[in-house]
Amino acid sequence: MFFLKRMLFYCTLLLTACTPPLDSEIQNSSLNTETRNSDLAVDDSAEPSLIDVNIVASETPPLLKEELPLADEDVAESEMLPLPDPIDSATPDMIMSEPEEETNAGKPSRNSGHSNNQAVNWQALIAKSSGNKYKVSTASEFNAYAAIAQPGDVILINDGVYSWGNLVVSSSGTKENPIIYTALNPGKVTFKNASILFKVTGNWNIIGGFTINDITKHLFRVSGGTDNRLTDNIINRPGNDDYGTGYLEITGNSNHTRFDHNTVIDGKAIIRVNVSNLNSFPQDVRIDNNTFRGAILKDAPGKRVIMAVLQVGQGNYYSGLIKDSKKRAALLKALTELEVRTVFEYNTIENFNGNTQETVSNKSSYNIYRYNKFINSNGGISLRHGDYNQVYGNSWKGGSGPESIFIKGSYNVVANNIIDRPNGRGGISESMWGFRPDNPFKNITPRTGNNIIAHNTIIATRKDKWVFRVGYASGGSKEPIIESIYVNNIIMGEAQQLFDYRPAGCSGCVITNNLYYAKGGNIPGSGYDYDQNPFLGDPRLNDYLPTESSALVIDQASSLVLDSVGVDFLGENRKKREKPDLGAVEL
Repeated sequence: MFFLKRMLFYCTLLLTACTPPLDSEIQNSSLNTETRNSDLAVDDSAEPSLIDVNIVASETPPLLKEELPLADEDVAESEMLPLPDPIDSATPDMIMSEPEEETNAGKPSRNSGHSNNQAVNWQALIAKSSGNKYKVSTASEFNAYAAIAQPGDVILINDGVYSWGNLVVSSSGTKENPIIYTALNPGKVTFKNASILFKVTGNWNIIGGFTINDITKHLFRVSGGTDNRLTDNIINRPGNDDYGTGYLEITGNSNHTRFDHNTVIDGKAIIRVNVSNLNSFPQDVRIDNNTFRGAILKDAPGKRVIMAVLQVGQGNYYSGLIKDSKKRAALLKALTELEVRTVFEYNTIENFNGNTQETVSNKSSYNIYRYNKFINSNGGISLRHGDYNQVYGNSWKGGSGPESIFIKGSYNVVANNIIDRPNGRGGISESMWGFRPDNPFKNITPRTGNNIIAHNTIIATRKDKWVFRVGYASGGSKEPIIESIYVNNIIMGEAQQLFDYRPAGCSGCVITNNLYYAKGGNIPGSGYDYDQNPFLGDPRLNDYLPTESSALVIDQASSLVLDSVGVDFLGENRKKREKPDLGAVEL
């Protein structure tokens, strides 16, 4: 049957085109994702093509490359915070000590991710491919070959600017022999103005190497396919000013989807990991090494317009469709407790003003947000719902807007983050969540508690605000935080209060071994009064780094959470020290 299907397919092609085989050699060159002025080598000599039918490349004009806009406020390279070497996500590490150990509260971190942290090398990838190589020049040709592509095949798109849409990638490769979709000559293929560009339903496909402009709905819609990699694209103005629709929409059991090494400029929508079905949702998604630069907010009078980079889970959006309060609360709880295990790492968010704290919005469980840089951007990471999430090794430099990290939910770890935002309206907050007496759905949200907030270094926030804020109501909630721990943090700056603590909103919480350095006549705040072993004075840091004269920092940390925060911001093992230091970085 398969043989007959293929023969019918080739007969159909022969009715419209009789073409020579793909050139055995294509001019070599190198790939640069910023300028995209290079070509690509394809070696056909090692394996003869099994199929002689190939599609003629139509004459198309060369791509007029769209220049990348410069950032409005560039941060000098010397000011950028260094990050530890990329971690092999195939062996999930914790901020703790050894990968095989369990996370806080005995729950394992089980994100498998992908082991490769390097940018794609198209030349090497194609040379290594074992199957057929096809050139295509129309959307129908693309879809025809995608429908019959086999492991190791390569589909190369001829140079041109295309208004294609609804490209269906239903093919399935294997781990050893993925199917490749890319430009014949890197940097010389542009897609523009589609509503939906790629629909990905197959497995083990690698798609990328394009410039993609003004896609109004889904740039990629990954639905049910697993182990797909979407990589090395320059993406301009994706989306349609709709916060609820993802230009990258990952839905169904689309496990192990990877979105990496892309540059997204002036986004008008979000990346959405869609967690709306208890029996079918993506797990082990990895979003890494991307740059997100700028956001476009469409003016809508009378309506608050917001924009984010990423949303992992939708929480009360889907449960809100149910009117029965008990059923609604049960569904929200079930959705937010799902082990989604998304990893968002090594990304740069630059000059991004989405008019919300939730630049990265979490509404599910067991996700990791690590080693990301927020530069001159508003907002940060919001743990809106969910448990057992990890936020560590991230840095904020400049920018304004709400706090950098917002915490709800339980058994989350927030550690080793560095925040330097003199115009930011706060550093880290943890809010009450749960019972809301004035809400018609009173018990819809799980309570907050048992979180660890440790070894963070906060250098500056806005003068009239706070650095830490704990125990205040959110959304009318009256249920206190329970048994969270705030330990080994360096809290400094000119903020009105360094630690704004409301004891009535926090039951059984532990505050200890934090350093407070009030500058400019401000006060340490009420949190200092409840700190069991506070340090007060100048930490004598060099930027965010401790020095030999940092007497209040060196060897002053409590070992209370050492099993949960066993390495520092730069990847150094705290357990090798007899006594660890305060803050994000060990001396």
